[in-house]
Amino acid sequence: MKPDQDSLVGTSVIESEIIKYKKGREAERISDSITVEEPLEIKLVIRGKEVVHSVVMRTPGHDLELALGLLYSDGIIGSISDVDLHDNLHLNEEKNVIKIKITKPRSTVPRDPVPRFINSSCGLCGKASIDQLYLRIGSTIRDRLTVSSDLILELPGILRDRQKTFRMTGGIHAAGAFTPDGLPLYIGEDVGRHNAVDKVIGMLLLENDTGSGKIIQVSGRCGFEILQKSALMGFPIVSAVSAPSSLAVQTAEALGITVVGFNRTDGFNVYSHPERIIFRRDHG
Repeated sequence: MKPDQDSLVGTSVIESEIIKYKKGREAERISDSITVEEPLEIKLVIRGKEVVHSVVMRTPGHDLELALGLLYSDGIIGSISDVDLHDNLHLNEEKNVIKIKITKPRSTVPRDPVPRFINSSCGLCGKASIDQLYLRIGSTIRDRLTVSSDLILELPGILRDRQKTFRMTGGIHAAGAFTPDGLPLYIGEDVGRHNAVDKVIGMLLLENDTGSGKIIQVSGRCGFEILQKSALMGFPIVSAVSAPSSLAVQTAEALGITVVGFNRTDGFNVYSHPERIIFRRDHG
């Protein structure tokens, strides 16, 4: 049983008075919605000792999922069973601190970890090598999932329709896990695109679910770290509105992951393992 989400959601939007100007018109003073960006300190309780794992710049909301997704991506936990969610989860919204008890520490957890600062734009940039990623995954992703090109084209719009904060501010990233039929299962929003993916991973973990048989759609580009997080969760298809990086494509090719980029209303590019996409030709 997961904790009450109402107690884990902070304020993601604030109102601010601004000056709005459009060419040919007089400037006017209006109220505008702005996406919140605040630090979250993630503390771990390991073997009775409290340590600071990291400080993440993020948009408040689904902080538990964000922390779990980051810990999973970082190799601190391997499943939700490694965490005590019942009596040892503490979230202090005023101080932006979350404390999580690790019941089964992985070998990757140092006894005296050094706290890291993770900004909203780069996540843990450059932390994990491709070799380490191969070791954690264990083998290539052999998921036989296939989807139509029409469905791939629909995903960005479906994701956008469920971005509540984006509709208010226009300034936030999103990631979503979808079924092969295009049903959105888990949606994460955050000022940082890596954080949005971590929130989706955390949601999957809380439901004892994985990315197997699913598609992950992201609102921005697909760099190596987005690909890394998606691979660790078992997603066979990663779709992005913008471009992938060369390292993301090379890694996806080696791991058996289909990468879709520039997914817009009228088309997209497939950079690796196109066999999962069934291309439909418009005969209209």
